[in-house]
Amino acid sequence: MKRFVKFASILILFILFISCDEVADLPDDEAVVDPDLPEWTAIVHFAIDNNIDYYFEEEAGIMSNYLGTLEEVEAADSENNIQIIVFMDGCQSEDSYTSEFDDGYYVLTGGEFTEDLTFSLDEVNSGSVSESKAMMDWVVENYPAQKYLYSVFNHGGGFDDYSADGTYTYGSDKGIGFDDSDDDSLSHSELGELVEYLSGLINSPVDLFYPYACLMGGIELAYEVKDSAEYILFSEDVFPAENWSYEALGEIPDNPSIGAEELATAFCNSAYDFFITDSIDRSFTLALVDLDKVDNLADKLDDLAVEAIADLNTDDSIAETYNDAAEEATSMYTSYYIDIYSYMNEIMARTEIADEVRTAAGLVNSALESAVLTFTQNYYDEAGGISIYNSPWYSTTYSETDYTQFLEFGEDTSWADFQSLVYSLEIPLEEDDYEPDDSYDAAGTITLNESQSHNLHNSEDVDWIKFTAEEGESYLISIPYTTNSILDMYLYYESDLNNYIDYGWEGYDIYIDSADSGTYYIKIESYNEGYGTYSLSLEDFSYSSQASYIER
Repeated sequence: MKRFVKFASILILFILFISCDEVADLPDDEAVVDPDLPEWTAIVHFAIDNNIDYYFEEEAGIMSNYLGTLEEVEAADSENNIQIIVFMDGCQSEDSYTSEFDDGYYVLTGGEFTEDLTFSLDEVNSGSVSESKAMMDWVVENYPAQKYLYSVFNHGGGFDDYSADGTYTYGSDKGIGFDDSDDDSLSHSELGELVEYLSGLINSPVDLFYPYACLMGGIELAYEVKDSAEYILFSEDVFPAENWSYEALGEIPDNPSIGAEELATAFCNSAYDFFITDSIDRSFTLALVDLDKVDNLADKLDDLAVEAIADLNTDDSIAETYNDAAEEATSMYTSYYIDIYSYMNEIMARTEIADEVRTAAGLVNSALESAVLTFTQNYYDEAGGISIYNSPWYSTTYSETDYTQFLEFGEDTSWADFQSLVYSLEIPLEEDDYEPDDSYDAAGTITLNESQSHNLHNSEDVDWIKFTAEEGESYLISIPYTTNSILDMYLYYESDLNNYIDYGWEGYDIYIDSADSGTYYIKIESYNEGYGTYSLSLEDFSYSSQASYIER
């Protein structure tokens, strides 16, 4: 009956539209919104045909919590001001795990999620544009509203897409919406296509687009959707998967006329209140961007790139200054993704860089501050809310061709040319003072509570370091710093080199609880053909609290 009433309302509105001269004279691109429709439809795509389902759900109940939150929002919505439709793609690829979430469309009622399956599908490919478009057709036809939120939840790999169509090899981390059953994901290009398609269905820009995943907060994605949505809400950081999700949607039942900007701000405030608590205290960023301001930001970045290319010419010493500025800027996960605001500040601080470039950097930051309406963070005091591609020295660079072919921002600006030129002027690294330490037999020694500075001077370099442990003692082995997350770290005991006992990298420490007496060996090698400098620390675990270790 409710669906019939909605259809009747739309039919009446259509009749009035074609019979009323005043309404008929409206521009073609100006949508007429039925005030009797619900205020919001929230489309949430849970692309969890991957370890979010078979690991995070099984071990920590992450998805059950998220879905429970959405059901609680719906249960509080007694006036039908928000319609929540979940596009679910549960895990189908792990033989040892059976997902409790069937694939299909769920229209939430405020009860049990598993009872809200409305349109069942045998298998969803979360990387399929056509399947997402079919879902959008169904939602807009059956659950129209005055305003729309479109959110994709999954792991995220930022702009670094394998291809424009999002195909990938099982276990990789490119794009968003990874579907391990179909070896597919949604690239930036495909996300842009989907937001544009939804905008066409509702005959207006999507009110709020929220890619809820790691590393999606880049200018590259904002540029893809700038003409199809009003606002984007995203994180430039590795966004933590905790028991915080869509609580801010609860603002809609409390304030039915809430707009997209106010709703997204509520998300930012909610995340801040959650992640800065003593029990969590995680690093995070969440930014709300006015997409009307993204063209101006892109233009200013293009101006900077053009001026920087002229400044660089073929001078490797100036290139080193630019690379140092990027290395000193706030980076997200690796120095592949750097915060624009911090990077521009680092450029402006270096007098070796031409005045024209430093002036352009100031204009970039002014444009960024205008575009970012709300920015919340923890442990990123120098950041501004949006990241950009950086091609760091001593690391495998992203293909300039891919950047310009797969990304509209890359095609429309000179950023890839700027990055390619800096990279081409890379100064080779010399061997560090610990060489030769390329084998188990040549391992150098690190002592307790010591920190050492090393480098991998090329992508083939391997470093071995050893230390003597006392029985029953506890140790913490960490990589506090690398130039661009260029390494993997393996721990071995004595001469058993066929079986490493732990594994880590920058920010992912190795902890030995109650060690065996004897010699432990640490092997450091290149990750993804990268190389560069790093620091290595060995600490007595009693010098650090276990609580601080767990939060790292």
